[in-house]
Amino acid sequence: MRTTKQLLAHIARKQLDVPTLDPRDSKAMNFHIVTVRSLAAALKAAFKAGTMSARHDRASLDFDQLLEERRQIAIVWSIDDVQEVRSDLNPDQAWQVLRQCQRVHDCEFGITWQLIETVAEDLFGSNPSDE
Repeated sequence: MRTTKQLLAHIARKQLDVPTLDPRDSKAMNFHIVTVRSLAAALKAAFKAGTMSARHDRASLDFDQLLEERRQIAIVWSIDDVQEVRSDLNPDQAWQVLRQCQRVHDCEFGITWQLIETVAEDLFGSNPSDE
């Protein structure tokens, strides 16, 4: 895996024909004339690299470790939990139920199975299997 410095040096060489980003002894060697098009391509490549790096960082984030470092806890509910109560709901509907539960839950009680069931019924009517 490349370091940021190596990646930027690679982009400078490839897009701008700048052999190195390290300062050199001559002013003439430290200044480069580049076209707007090549500068735009270099900026685009650097932006894309940064975006990819951020996605990788998020994908490898360990939430349990992060919470422990901050001395916090979190209870996580998923669409699977909603579908446990309401198997008739598709994943998008289950997500809507979760989002609504997050908005309306009582801080004294948190999110409960009963809340999930009530919100699902409010949003999508009663469970057909109950009828």
